[in-house]
Amino acid sequence: MRKLSLVILVIFLISVGLNAQPASTSSEGEPEFDLTFAEKVTLLLQDEERLFRSRSRLNLEASVSKINLESVTAFDDEKRSSPFFRQELKLDYNIRRFSTQFHAVLDSSINGLDYWLQKGNLDEKNLDTTALLLLEYIEEDKVYGSGFGLKMEGTTEKDIRLSGSIYFGMDRYLREVHDPTVKGSGYYIINEEGVGPSEFPFGSALIEISDIGLGHCIVANRTKFMRGEGFLFSGFSFDLIKDKEPWKTRSYVYFTDENETVTLVPTFQFGEDNWTVVADFGGKFEKNDTTLGKIEIRGLKFNKIFAEKWKISGTLSLAGKMKKKKGANQLELRAEDYSLTRSFDEIAENYLFEQVNYSDVITLEYDRTNKEDLRRYMAFDLYFESCSGGGLFDLMTFNGVTRWGINPGLTIESGISIHNQKGPAKIFLNLLHDF
Repeated sequence: MRKLSLVILVIFLISVGLNAQPASTSSEGEPEFDLTFAEKVTLLLQDEERLFRSRSRLNLEASVSKINLESVTAFDDEKRSSPFFRQELKLDYNIRRFSTQFHAVLDSSINGLDYWLQKGNLDEKNLDTTALLLLEYIEEDKVYGSGFGLKMEGTTEKDIRLSGSIYFGMDRYLREVHDPTVKGSGYYIINEEGVGPSEFPFGSALIEISDIGLGHCIVANRTKFMRGEGFLFSGFSFDLIKDKEPWKTRSYVYFTDENETVTLVPTFQFGEDNWTVVADFGGKFEKNDTTLGKIEIRGLKFNKIFAEKWKISGTLSLAGKMKKKKGANQLELRAEDYSLTRSFDEIAENYLFEQVNYSDVITLEYDRTNKEDLRRYMAFDLYFESCSGGGLFDLMTFNGVTRWGINPGLTIESGISIHNQKGPAKIFLNLLHDF
């Protein structure tokens, strides 16, 4: 454990706590409390085996003056021999333009503190500065490590956005940021041999410039440097035609030091408010080789609201290249959540997305709120694949999800997933109690 970082962390917390005392004594308004209990039971049908999973979650939110507290207690018996217990505690408060937040997590799998993340933010007129400190358990080495980072964001008089971030002793762990099945701080500690307790190795630096207006073209740039790599890439995106329906054209150009490669990816979208055709063209220009791609119609997206409460939407992948964010639960996704287009993030960090094994998704949704402010929601999803081997109309999977408000304090969620050939694959029931 790096002792110096712990000293800095303690001093930072004490100083912020002392500065916060006047704010807590000048309380305005009544304290607010919200307690929610959720019990989710899932039945997985795998071949001849039936597996039950139970997950309980107790969420407490409290607000007093400018101090907000959130406590989350989770229990998961997914591993029957060793039930999983997790306790999260979040606290944030504001002092004029300064705010601070801390997030601490206790994890039964390591019998102790998983991580402690402290953030401080100073919000000026055109500049937002955030500093963070992290203390996290490194499971591979069975020790704690620490790191710190700094991020600055601002806007010029011409509304051009500038952002820069740098990390030492740590770096962003994007899988924990974007994958809901992976729990963590969103960062990882750089723990190397020969690094002393007062040394913090360079992690990464990211510079972003966006909303640069050039006539009908909007330009953005992202440049990244990374430990062990040095210069990693510099990427530009160009919205060639801004707000000129029905055409939307965007191009991506990426420069990397690997073989001095330049990657060019123009993308095209044509359509109206409730339907869009997506296509792109790709090419690579290297030092000793040039590869030109082909124009490819990637697919069609559509959505239509009718009878006020009903909505139908679909994503049809003609090229078989439909994607979703890694780790996203299929039962929680609707057709609109699947992507056909390439994005700025995806090209730079393509491991955030994964290609799915179905080609088309169509969703029918019913959503209304009655006079008692109770929400009644239903969704039905049809998943198709291009070559299902004799299935009815290539239908692969049917999903159904409901969220039904019984009274102001009780909501019932349920869902089922049925495979065309294997039958029911997953059933869940979730009770949400709000006290």
